[in-house]
Amino acid sequence: MIPSPDPNRPPLDQPPPHRWRRKPKRPETRAARRERLHRAAGEAIVRAAETNGDPVALMAAASGTEAKYCDPIIRQHPLFFSALRARFLMPEERQRLEHEARMAAAVAAESGPVVWVRRRFNDRRSHRAAYRLAEVSGLHWSSRSGGKRRRASRPYLHGYVRCDAMIIGVVGHSCRHGPPPHHIKICITKIDNKTIWPELERAAPPATDGPGARSRRPRRKPRRRRRAAKGRKADLERAMYEQRTQWAPLPPRSGGEG
Repeated sequence: MIPSPDPNRPPLDQPPPHRWRRKPKRPETRAARRERLHRAAGEAIVRAAETNGDPVALMAAASGTEAKYCDPIIRQHPLFFSALRARFLMPEERQRLEHEARMAAAVAAESGPVVWVRRRFNDRRSHRAAYRLAEVSGLHWSSRSGGKRRRASRPYLHGYVRCDAMIIGVVGHSCRHGPPPHHIKICITKIDNKTIWPELERAAPPATDGPGARSRRPRRKPRRRRRAAKGRKADLERAMYEQRTQWAPLPPRSGGEG
């Protein structure tokens, strides 16, 4: 007689439950994660120095971490301050070089002279634009810039251009007060135009603003007499207040004691 199969017994082709189950992995501790990212940052820096690559992208691909978290870790790694730093570029440095290369190529394609202008003399190098020299008018020396009309410590070469006539680049102008084009005042610095600076100096009239002038109105002299009168008045009021607050002697009695 064939025995009946046990209903609680699993099939032969199915392994018994809980036999090959793996143990759950322990969560990564903060110290272990810090050590892993520190090691990944060092490897990314070495590999970027060998291949002239982007260390942030290399670390993000190797560690599976987002680039915004990899960037500060790389900048704090000791190898970032070693001799390997001169053999690779960070993302913003690579973008800046590519942008400057595009601007240089656009300027080289022009046949005539080109002038680099800024809105103010102390604007960033990224906030400048290239104009044809024929597009710049009204060259003059001034210590007051366009736009917010801020004062400089000395006169700088200024001119006027249209806000939409640049070859490449950007100028600090928003066009909020009306549709373009606008005739705006710009600053021309020597550090941006070393090749054609003598020509620009000859085209501009001599400076009329004195160096270091801060205001056209003369400085008002202090009103010493008024201040002295205020001081005397305050002393008199203080003396009167002290006199009122003192205890005055009682007047003598008119009649005798009764």
